[in-house]
Amino acid sequence: MTITVQRTSDLTHPRLAIDYILHQAKRGTDAIGFLPTAKYWDLHHRNRLLVVSRDGQLVGFALHGPARDETKIYQAWIEESCRRVEHGRALIERIRTIACAGRSLRIALRCADDLPACAFWDALGFTLVRKEEGGARRGRKINRFELRLPSVKIVKHQDRS
Repeated sequence: MTITVQRTSDLTHPRLAIDYILHQAKRGTDAIGFLPTAKYWDLHHRNRLLVVSRDGQLVGFALHGPARDETKIYQAWIEESCRRVEHGRALIERIRTIACAGRSLRIALRCADDLPACAFWDALGFTLVRKEEGGARRGRKINRFELRLPSVKIVKHQDRS
């Protein structure tokens, strides 16, 4: 089994990936919410949309982006048949690599308190930093998780000439 994580902008046929993401996001609206189609394309063009595949078949995606000194995960989805088999871990590890390269101090996300995904974030080392009130429609509590990243010291070299 080969697990691959790629930016949609690196794919030969990104439209197929965007269509897949739209379909999965609609199916998982209760868990991850849904954005307008134009927003997914905007994120695609800004290199903020990742897909994970198993043996060439798309099985998940994530939307991420920088926000001040952190990288946020806005949506993450792995098909149920591929959960607990390292696909999600590979996807988040790619986001971690991108966040470290961008000098983020942490990765942050929000996850409804009643979702099994909370255990996934905990297993990956994310810390629950606070609970917030969710919207009135669903009456959920929302967990904010963070993963601290290694800090990078920037050393300035002095010209000694």
